[in-house]
Amino acid sequence: MEDAAFLRELCGIVKQNKESFDAVIAEKASYPYLYHLSRIRENLVDWLPLLPGMHVLELNPGCGALTGKLLQKTGRVTCVAEDEPHAAVLRARYHGCKERGGSDGAAAKCQRADGGAGLQVLLPQQWDDSGPADFDVILIAGEFCRYKERLSALRKRLLPGGMLVAADANRLGLKYWAGCAEEYGGGYFTGLEGSADGLSRSEYEALLGQAGFADVRFYYPYPDYKFPHTVYSDRRLPQRGELADNRRNFDRDRLALFDEQKVYDSLLAEGLFQKLSNSFLILAGETPRDGGRVCYEKYGNERALPFRIRTEIAEDEAGGRIVTKYASDPEAEGHIRNMEWAAGALAAAYADSPIAVCPCRVEDDVRGVRAVFPFVGGRCLKELLQEAAEAGDRGRVELLLREYANRLRRYGGEIPFAVTPEFVRLFGEQAPDEGLPCARACNIDFIFSNIFAEETREGAAEARWTAIDYEWTFAFPVPKEFIVYRGLYFAYYEVLIHWGFGLEEVLLAADISGDAAECYQRMEEHFQEYLSGGVLPVRNMQRLMGTRIIPVQQAAAEYDGSARLWSAPGAASSSAPSSAPSARERARLPVKKILYHIDRQERQDGGMLCAGWAVAKTWDGKAFAAEIRVTDASGADIPFEVTRRERADVAEALRIRGAEHPVWGFDCTWLWPRAGEHTKDWKIIFSSGKKEEIYTCTIRDNEYRM
Repeated sequence: MEDAAFLRELCGIVKQNKESFDAVIAEKASYPYLYHLSRIRENLVDWLPLLPGMHVLELNPGCGALTGKLLQKTGRVTCVAEDEPHAAVLRARYHGCKERGGSDGAAAKCQRADGGAGLQVLLPQQWDDSGPADFDVILIAGEFCRYKERLSALRKRLLPGGMLVAADANRLGLKYWAGCAEEYGGGYFTGLEGSADGLSRSEYEALLGQAGFADVRFYYPYPDYKFPHTVYSDRRLPQRGELADNRRNFDRDRLALFDEQKVYDSLLAEGLFQKLSNSFLILAGETPRDGGRVCYEKYGNERALPFRIRTEIAEDEAGGRIVTKYASDPEAEGHIRNMEWAAGALAAAYADSPIAVCPCRVEDDVRGVRAVFPFVGGRCLKELLQEAAEAGDRGRVELLLREYANRLRRYGGEIPFAVTPEFVRLFGEQAPDEGLPCARACNIDFIFSNIFAEETREGAAEARWTAIDYEWTFAFPVPKEFIVYRGLYFAYYEVLIHWGFGLEEVLLAADISGDAAECYQRMEEHFQEYLSGGVLPVRNMQRLMGTRIIPVQQAAAEYDGSARLWSAPGAASSSAPSSAPSARERARLPVKKILYHIDRQERQDGGMLCAGWAVAKTWDGKAFAAEIRVTDASGADIPFEVTRRERADVAEALRIRGAEHPVWGFDCTWLWPRAGEHTKDWKIIFSSGKKEEIYTCTIRDNEYRM
């Protein structure tokens, strides 16, 4: 991955002691910078039970993506660098660093970068496995196979009660079945065939057992161990619908052979997730350890500094569970403290309603300010909604949507809406009509995944609901209608989009349409900008770097020399089969016209989403999906993703008979212009043969116009 020129450049970058490398990563738009500089890498070790005074041995430290967090937590780290150029980067990155709350992983307490308390950097020839037992923790993150013959010797370097922490890919991980190239050697399916330099769960277990590690615990970083935002365990596995962030091919193109989210749900139902997780994080010790155990970690740190938090579920010695939210940065402590007020204000507002609020207390401990909640059992509305959608029970889906809207409209108070400075700061100038009813405490995070329903014979629509997360609760008025819209919006994108529902259909179940829906969408876009602070999330880096996701249909078309129907560069997989003719067949068909319609366009997650449908019609009545391109004003192609969807409603409206799978709907997504690009025209070109239609939109001053 790294050559000498890159390492020299990286050394220069880290010498500048930047508070954040986000701008460098976005500017370079290259995987090595993301891999070595992203603070999200630290999520892998941030939650581990590392205490001040512990001595950590870090093998395979690379350029120090994890080293800063280890220093910050323990104050004493020994790294065995790959070679002198890597060692130079480590010394430059952490030389003379002072204790501070920076966000780049460099925040640490280290007195010098040449030994003693702080950071000691060794070269391979300076390291000997046979030394004394003097480490509390040994970390191997990546390339575990390089050390598999040395595990017994490494175990002897651990102090009593010490642990080995190993993180690496699972050669049987689902992403490799789905079309990602193998972790180290590249190539498709090589790990599955057993010919790659990777291991499966049983192979990790065997190696660690043979080396004398009696207590081996597996955790499951998701989407993988390199850039995790969630860590699962055997005591808290993923729930249905949670594993939806699978666009992670930053360094190379990949195939898309199936819908990974749906396959993950099947694996969870069959008890196979632990074998097919993309990555493992393994905690191994010589003797079993008792006491409180972490079940689950989720990071919300791809946000502006004041809102970066993490959520932890842990077991106590009695087997009970507790939920804790921590500030990931000192600037976020106020956000954590506000949760106690929010719990009290919401409990008072919804006291006489079937909506309960999980209580909260805020306290200080050695890890900083934290908000503590009791664990709430049951099933969340998102899971119940997905279950109904998967079963094809549209009546039950509509019942849940309507009951959700009814409860939020009926309870919480009737404060008339009025525009306030706080409202404009969070939600923008475009505001709904004044006088709309608002709750006495406005929790815009009443979304389906944050509401749990009691198990009753009558079903969720009749049950008492409990809100478990309410970090976005405000004292100023926000219309209940917007909160309903936001809940349905997330329900659509997280669940219903995968089961043939349209956003308009979902909103109409709660009688939201037209200008109101557009206003609420602009409010949500402005809030997401406020929340992100301009940070481009890791999940969008694949778009920035231009690596492609190639649907299997497109790969087959490229193999036989025909043109693309399914995508342009950067395309995503389709959720429906195609009955369209091949590219060669289309070239011979006399196309009469191209019909298209844009249903909606919105800013989403640092990108632009344009959704609608486009059909090519021939003179003899045939119809098939039009090809799609996205260009800038000069006509240069813009990397984008397109997901195709069946639109039987379009076939019916156009009176087109015999369309078995009318895969004419599309969702096109591409990156929003970077900072400083104030004006940018883009075009979506729908075509087939020599016929084409062009849809144009102009962006000026960070707004888009039809």
